[in-house]
Amino acid sequence: MAPSPMSSSSSISFTSSSAEECVRLGSVYGAFDVNGVLRGEKTISRHVISVADAARAQVKELLSSSLKDHSLTICPDYWIDSHKKISYLGVSVTIVDDQYVYKSIDLCCKSFEYRKKTAENTLKVLHNCLSFYGVNSLANVNIVCDRGSNFVCAFKEFKPIFCCGHRLNNIVKLAVFQNNNNNKRKAGGVSVNLANIPDKNSSTITSEDNKGDNHKSSSEDSASSSDDEDFGNELALTVVKRKRTFDKTAILPKNEMLVCHMDITIDRIPPAAKHILDVLNKCKNIVKYVKKAGINNDIQEEGGVTLHQSCIVRWLSMSNLLESILKSFKITKRLLIARNKQSLTIDLDKITIKQLVLVLKPLKHVMTVFQTGNLPSLHLVLLCKLRLKISLSSYKSLFEYVNTYCNPDKIDENEDEIEESEDYESEGIKRFRERLFNLIDELLVLDDRHYCATMLHPKYRFVKSCTAQERSQCHQYVRKELMVLHDEYLATNTYENPPELNQKN
Repeated sequence: MAPSPMSSSSSISFTSSSAEECVRLGSVYGAFDVNGVLRGEKTISRHVISVADAARAQVKELLSSSLKDHSLTICPDYWIDSHKKISYLGVSVTIVDDQYVYKSIDLCCKSFEYRKKTAENTLKVLHNCLSFYGVNSLANVNIVCDRGSNFVCAFKEFKPIFCCGHRLNNIVKLAVFQNNNNNKRKAGGVSVNLANIPDKNSSTITSEDNKGDNHKSSSEDSASSSDDEDFGNELALTVVKRKRTFDKTAILPKNEMLVCHMDITIDRIPPAAKHILDVLNKCKNIVKYVKKAGINNDIQEEGGVTLHQSCIVRWLSMSNLLESILKSFKITKRLLIARNKQSLTIDLDKITIKQLVLVLKPLKHVMTVFQTGNLPSLHLVLLCKLRLKISLSSYKSLFEYVNTYCNPDKIDENEDEIEESEDYESEGIKRFRERLFNLIDELLVLDDRHYCATMLHPKYRFVKSCTAQERSQCHQYVRKELMVLHDEYLATNTYENPPELNQKN
């Protein structure tokens, strides 16, 4: 039976289940007016509004206490409805209440009313969203966002913490020259041969803020704010500065890098590295044809898995693409040859695909570690960066990491082939692995708050993997913040001498 409007509920006949429920209620509670069982649409509408207002009031009260304790963190992000092509600004908040309970709330998701997502317009819409819940200034809140140019410019006075998940995804895109903004770079960038780049693994602390960290403009057509974006526009709105300023320091290589790895052009890489890019492009073309021709069903019928496409805004989707091709390699190749598409599989090296999957597995594992849901993960960023650098430092370390963290209990179907290639790393894979290592060292820049979050965790309080200088600066930062909190406490809580002490004096 099709649902009827609430206004006509009194004139429609009840279904058998509704009538039975009324009989049951009558046997329990006695006679009652049947007209009062179902409410009209106006009554329900008023009730929904009152319930929503009560819920917002509870959230506002919950945020007010966290706002006073500087334990309120906002996470804004843009996304686009692919159907209606409407841009939205979503805001989620994380708090720690007075019982030290960590909570995460999806606060709002509002359609973006301006044509351009500039820093000024972003602040206006964000202020309208937050002011409803009593957050009238960003001075006393913590901010976590990606490195879209609009967010970087809007929040530069508030020292935000940038999302490491976005950063790692863009590092992978840069490593294989898949960044859309590569063509927009200015002429005159440094072009060098990868063979001439020395390895520099040691690091020290510098006082400059994100030195060598370039930003590119956010794309209006992307599904979310992008990372690594150039920004030259100044903040148009007047903002209130934080009372507690963060001394943000960057971790950069010990000696100045001879070249910025972001500026290496594809025409200067060795032929072996170009072969890796050719294999990636062939895999993408295969998946594109399989999707277009509808061969995925045939692959599944023959015992394979569905081939997954790579999307530039979906984190590490390239790894999923390569893994799906690897699992259905023979079946896909046979089906393509049957359709006279063997040209797509020419020079497609299975060993290269397998080694590419191997290199990307540590990053995929780290991304799952970051996405902890309703658990804090700031203290994991430093640990994951150190672990990534260790795993990518050599091919042997890469195997040890994958066997320990990614598939410790899983036995690969082609275990014999993996053992044969374990001691052999192709030249192209070596270049790709070293480029990933250098880009992580160059672009995944951490500040004092990442180090302090790790040090304040009971399990990692000694931060043994860090240098003595890094630990010393971390301790100084903690002492400085404690002094700021102590001064704020004394300013808001003035004590008077007890009456008996005044009488003695």
